[in-house]
Amino acid sequence: KYLKFLDETTEMERGVEAHFMSWQGLGKFFRILDFSKHEALLDHTPDWVFLDIGLIRYQAIKDYECIVYKQERVNGHLQGVEKILLKYREKPLSIYMKWLDGPFKGRETLYNEAIYKDKVRVREGGSSLSDRILGIVPAWLGLYTDLARRGSNHYVTEIGLKNLLEMIKKDYMKSKGTNDLKRKNHGIQEVDGHKVYVMESILPKDPNKGYYCYRMIHYIDYLRSLEIKAVIYNWDDQLYESYTYTQIKINPGLKDIDFDPENPEYRL
Repeated sequence: KYLKFLDETTEMERGVEAHFMSWQGLGKFFRILDFSKHEALLDHTPDWVFLDIGLIRYQAIKDYECIVYKQERVNGHLQGVEKILLKYREKPLSIYMKWLDGPFKGRETLYNEAIYKDKVRVREGGSSLSDRILGIVPAWLGLYTDLARRGSNHYVTEIGLKNLLEMIKKDYMKSKGTNDLKRKNHGIQEVDGHKVYVMESILPKDPNKGYYCYRMIHYIDYLRSLEIKAVIYNWDDQLYESYTYTQIKINPGLKDIDFDPENPEYRL
């Protein structure tokens, strides 16, 4: 039926039809489709289909563990690449991060809304005065304080695959009904051993319009319906943020101990 469908429809019709297959059917569809046809089909898949399928796919995710490579421009300064072990659980919302390399190597952060909804546990690993103090004695900090988000544009609870999708959705919905959002297709590449479809969202170079950024390059693992990398540019067309999610383990069954500051494997 799929092959007959390909023969009888236009590329645009196939792209829209992808929405009705959802993420499970779409993954199976691409696996039986000749690879030479993948790019043309993805080029004609509307933006809202990628976004909608990504959000639907995320509903099946209870928790995950991965390695994140993150880079941010903070207060005009582009920081080094951070390598972070991330454990994420949806309910109760729980996040553990350990910086394995980069400018904040040694830092550990834990948030668990079942313990505190408005506090985050932090232990630093750097050499500055505040790092040395918090490195000796870990502390609970106010979630929305500048100290808790030091070295980042975001609070701890803004990390993760779902938050990336929600940020994209916000700008997409804002641009709906206008001609603000433009798209460039960059074909199929590879990230972390997975085939990814790369496309770019470009918005007006005007911060007064209220969008998050000027442009964003999306790297979509279309076989798993996951956006595993995003590169974001500011209004001066400078690299603002970059996030790459690698070694992703979906629904590994993380336990309460994974989000407990008393975990003997942590220094919290």
